Formats: sequence, structure tokens, C-alpha cells
Amino acid sequence: MTSYVNNERGLTLIELTILIVVVAILAGLAMQSATMAIEDVRKAQAEIRLENLAHAIVGNPILTAHGIRSDFGYVGDIGALPTSLRDLAINPGGLPTWNGPYVDIDLNEDTLSYRTDPWGVAISFDGSRLTSTGNGTAISQVVLTATNHYLYNNVIGLVTDNADSLPGASFVDSVRLEIDFPRGSSGLITRSLSPELDGVFSFDSIPVGIRTVRAIWLPDADTLTRAIAVLPNYQNRPPLTFRFTEVYFSDTSGSGGGGGGSGNPDTLINASFTGSNDGFVYADDLFRSTSQPSYADGSYDGSYGQSGGGLRVTLGGINGNDIDSMSGGFEHTVTVTEAGDVSLQLAYRLDLESAYESGECSHVLVSWNGTLYGESPNDYVGSELCGGGDSNWQTVVISLGYATPGSYTLALGGFNNAKTASNEWTEISFDDVLLVVTP
Repeated sequence: MTSYVNNERGLTLIELTILIVVVAILAGLAMQSATMAIEDVRKAQAEIRLENLAHAIVGNPILTAHGIRSDFGYVGDIGALPTSLRDLAINPGGLPTWNGPYVDIDLNEDTLSYRTDPWGVAISFDGSRLTSTGNGTAISQVVLTATNHYLYNNVIGLVTDNADSLPGASFVDSVRLEIDFPRGSSGLITRSLSPELDGVFSFDSIPVGIRTVRAIWLPDADTLTRAIAVLPNYQNRPPLTFRFTEVYFSDTSGSGGGGGGSGNPDTLINASFTGSNDGFVYADDLFRSTSQPSYADGSYDGSYGQSGGGLRVTLGGINGNDIDSMSGGFEHTVTVTEAGDVSLQLAYRLDLESAYESGECSHVLVSWNGTLYGESPNDYVGSELCGGGDSNWQTVVISLGYATPGSYTLALGGFNNAKTASNEWTEISFDDVLLVVTP
């Protein structure tokens, strides 16, 4: 009889326990690996979503048409930042120039999904940066570094006739410059002005985007039209040039643009502040009847200008006292020997520390013989800044009216309405001041 020995046996309890532990460990490692992979995918999705939202707000800079940037997003259409990310998909209040949606929404998504990150947490926008916090560590995307670079740009240009003559006093009122741009709920607005006697014109506070500029010879309604791309922190150098196809700027005597008197501009001040203050003298409480000399100061320095020397007024700071209405500025007295139209060109920068509160504001001020000049209806230059901010360097041209022979004082400076802390101060800097009178 043959006998068989059965060598097969089952797992002992210890062996079974070890097997279960090993399987659990392997399963845990696999799950951890899968979780990490999912998180990596979500992080990548979050970064893409933030970048797409940034492009929706200020446009994609790599998109061009005919060699110029063509996409400026919500800001380019509205002339303002969105009050919330909802504005990118739904017109927030019947804005006339809203041309959205500015975000891509899949057919199977509602209009809220684009505002949350891959973890389902709402994406925040503080006016300059988008942030996702769903994975516990903030993922950020810078949208813009300075609001002024996108909302308050200068468009500077020159207008001449076919003989390259300038308008002068005889023809300056026969030329009108216009620019179209959006301004929030006001929709598309048109700003117009006359050039200076030397043909120079300057529009400030222009938002980024494709903007239409027109030069019009009013007697014949002869109109030249240009479309320009106003880029962030726009510095159109060389300036935009309009040249009429006819010879318009000549008076009946054939002496060319200007008319009356010699017609040749007389330079009263040409200050580039190379090595000196070029005759400007600082004074506290120069504007708006302020009386806070301890909280105003001014000086010249070789580094205060755009690329060298310049003048600077500092307001506020010092201590934690609550102080209202501070001003200071630089004066320069000149003599006008022949009556004519006075024109001022200068570069300025208005810089407020970020510690300011929203109702604490500052202005750049220019006065001519005690009268403040600004952009109507305001008596200050450029835009008011509140709660901090930096205008960066801006160049403006200001008409100071007609002057008869005599002594006149030009004053450049600034005003701060309030400060409540030692780290709340305003700096107003000036450079490249050109003052001319054209008889």
C-alpha cells in the first residue's frame, strides 16, 4: 500500500498577520503616492487658473494684432479694475463697454466655478494679486504691480502742418485734440483739448487699451485719426505725431505759426537740475492756506530726478500726531518782458507710503502768481492719490494763460489732507521744468 504525505499546510496566525500588515503598508504607500500626485495636479491646475484670471483682468501681453498688443482684458474695456471676480463673467451693473465674459466657462460648469480653486476654496483678489489657499499653502499670481500703470497713463503728442509749422497763438484755438477711452459706468468718454503754442499736447489719466486719438483742424473739419496701444506705465517716446496734409499754421503775412509780436518763444525757466536747484527756493505752507510747517520739508538732491538731480517736497510723517492740511513747495520768480501765452512743461512723481488710510489723500500742485492750475474741474495736476500709491514719473504740459510784462512767481509742490501716524508721509518730486512765453 502506497502512502502519501501531504506537505501542504495553511498560514499560521502569525504569518497571516504579517501578510495583512505588509498589504496594508503597500496600500498605504500607494494611496499616499496617489494623493501626492493628485495634489500636484491640483497645484498645477490652480496656477493655470490664476494665470487665466490675471489675463481676464488685464489681458494677455503676448496676444498681438498687426505687431501691437491687442488684449487688455476687463481693464482695457472698462477703464477700471473689477470690484470682484464675478464681474469677469457677468456685467456688474450695465457697464456700457463691458465686452465679456472674460473667462472661459464650460457648458457643464456654472458661472461660479472659475472663482474657486481645485480644492473648492474661493480665489481672492486684492486689487493687485490673486491667491488660492485650498491646499493649505498660498499660491499667488501677481496681476499688476501698480494700479496707476494700468489706469492713469499719459499720452503725449505733437501737431504740425504740412510745412512742419507749429500752431502758435494765431491758430492754437483752431486745432482740437480728442481721445476716446472708457471710464467705468460712464462708458466711452471723449476728452478734448487744444495744443500748446508749440504744438505739444498731453492727455493724462488714460487707462491701458487700444485708444483712438484725433487731431482736428476746426475751420475745415479736417480730421486725422490714429489708434494707439496704451501699454502699462505708458511712456510714448517719441511722442505721437499728427501732421496735417495742408499748410494751416501761417498767418496772412506769411510769417508762419504764432502771429502777433515776434512769435518766437522766450524761455523763462529751463531747469534740468544738473548739480543745482536752478534758482528754485523751498517754502513751507505754500498752498491752500495751510499752517503746519513742522510737517513739511523740501530740498534738492542729485538723485531726486528721473535720472539725476531734482526737487522733492516731503509732507507728513515725523510722529503719531493727527495732522490735517499740510503743504510745501518751491518758488521761482521770473520776468516777462513781452506779453504772450505762458506754457509750462514738467515731470513729476507723487509717492504715498502704503500706511495711509483710504481717506488720506495727496495732490501735486502748480501755481502761477498765486493761482492754482490743474485739469478741470480740479485745481491739482494729474490724479489724486489716497491710501498710498505711486504715480511714477509723469510728464505734463500746462497752459498758464496770457501774461503781460511784469514779474511772476511759479510754484511747484504738493498738499496732504491728513496723516495719523509717523509712517504716513508723501513725497512729491519734480524734474525737467520748462517755462516759456510765446508773444
